[in-house]
Amino acid sequence: MVSVRIPVQSTSDRPEPWILAFNRAAQYYFSVYFVEDGKPLPAAPLFKFDVDFDTWTDSDVLIHTPFTMPANGSGYLYVSYQSLNGAAPMTLETPEGYEAKRQAQDLHFVSVVGLTLGLMIITASLMLTLRRFVALYYAAAVFSGLLLVLVSEQYVGVLVPRLTEVTLSDTFLTYAALSGPVFALLFQRQFFADVGGTGKIFGHVLLFAAVFGIVSMVGVVEYDIFPLILPIIALSVCIVLIIVNGVIAVIKGFVGRWPFFVGSFVFAAGSIIKVASYEFSWLISAREASFVLLYSIAIEATALAGTMFMQVRGLRQDRETALSERTVAAQESLAMAKAMSHAAHDIRQPLASMRLVMAGAPQEERHANLGKAIAYLEDIVQRQLVGTSDNAQQVSRPSDPSVPFGMGQLLGNIETMFGTAARAKGISLRIVQSSAQVDADIFAVMRIISNLVSNAIQNTKTGGVLIGCRHDGPSLWIEVVDTGCGLDMGQLDALQRPYVRQGAYIGNGLGLSIVRELCDEHGLTLDVQSAPAKGSRFRLRVPRSISSP
Repeated sequence: MVSVRIPVQSTSDRPEPWILAFNRAAQYYFSVYFVEDGKPLPAAPLFKFDVDFDTWTDSDVLIHTPFTMPANGSGYLYVSYQSLNGAAPMTLETPEGYEAKRQAQDLHFVSVVGLTLGLMIITASLMLTLRRFVALYYAAAVFSGLLLVLVSEQYVGVLVPRLTEVTLSDTFLTYAALSGPVFALLFQRQFFADVGGTGKIFGHVLLFAAVFGIVSMVGVVEYDIFPLILPIIALSVCIVLIIVNGVIAVIKGFVGRWPFFVGSFVFAAGSIIKVASYEFSWLISAREASFVLLYSIAIEATALAGTMFMQVRGLRQDRETALSERTVAAQESLAMAKAMSHAAHDIRQPLASMRLVMAGAPQEERHANLGKAIAYLEDIVQRQLVGTSDNAQQVSRPSDPSVPFGMGQLLGNIETMFGTAARAKGISLRIVQSSAQVDADIFAVMRIISNLVSNAIQNTKTGGVLIGCRHDGPSLWIEVVDTGCGLDMGQLDALQRPYVRQGAYIGNGLGLSIVRELCDEHGLTLDVQSAPAKGSRFRLRVPRSISSP
């Protein structure tokens, strides 16, 4: 037992009410005697509180005692403590001043607790959406810290008097003091496992430290089979490992490592200060240590929120990158499929021509026509299929250089490819030869004209198809005119979209869409005139070569 003597003196001409404030919760033995000068020691103390027998039920959780100071009186306050650990900065105050200070302290305390609890809920909710179980460990760690503060500061006992005996017991305080760091360690272990881990061995070390803390705590408190120093060692190990985890996060370069490190260090420091305040209250009071722990939890919650934000941002960037890669892959697959469908469409006519030629043409004509059809097939395969495998987004090759060629060559190939098909259907295919030279990609022009002629033959039952050229200054119009079923302009616009069929128009819905796409890619102009039941006129404008007659 330690006793101190405090001199007091009043300069007032009348008695005044004073308050002796101990500025800490009622957790130890206190006794106070007031002895006026010239008078003997009173038989009864001014104030006495024994935590083993008395219960503090005042709404003010901090222990204090009022007394009346005589007019112009002087004397001494003899204060006895159970030990030096029960000491705290004492103050003498007026009732009004003490009440104002108490209300300000309570408001400050409740505000910090509310802030800490709110940040914990926000951070735990964010973690719950990403990592389910780790959020429970984090919430348990923060709740243990809050419970330690509320119990040690007597707020739980004041609000719920029936819990006073339970919460003030050494058992409860020991559980609350050790549970926070243990749950924090479990939280960090699981948190690390979700972002890459710290290694299997160190993960086992963290788990062993947490289990060691729980076992030592239960063994001392419930069964008294371990010395009291064991849970203290376990608590120290857990706090040190919390800091080590923060350092490892920085070393390994985890996303959000710096906020995580700051939160780990601050939480560990706050826990150390709070626990140490019970043995070194002459350095820092329990109330001050409680505020330190609350602020450390709030800072840790803010830091973890920053860590989670950075990780969510990293996950979003990874998902956007993956989505972009999948989009590119899908575009390449679509381009490949598109090229395959176009190639399949373009190959049909040469194959049909080959079948017709093989059916009834003379042998010499058969060999010549077969050679042209095979050459066209090879050109289709090389340009559309092989080229597409090298560059999946390039259906044709608009970047191929334009080489001047004669229209006679192109028109001759058209006649070879489609003459037999037209005769087999009983319609005429008339081609007006031209000696004009064209400065364009011959393969693209050949594909356009062959698709137009193929469509014309398919949709003409009587009459025939006419193919010819008209000069127009520096340009040349290649015309395909048929006497087929014809279409109105609305149907023609729809037919230029892939796999669209309109009216009585025969086809798979690709021919005109391929024509439109090739024209756009190579800067060519397509003009269409059509009337239902009268026929259609398709005109392709291509640039003439400078040397063209």
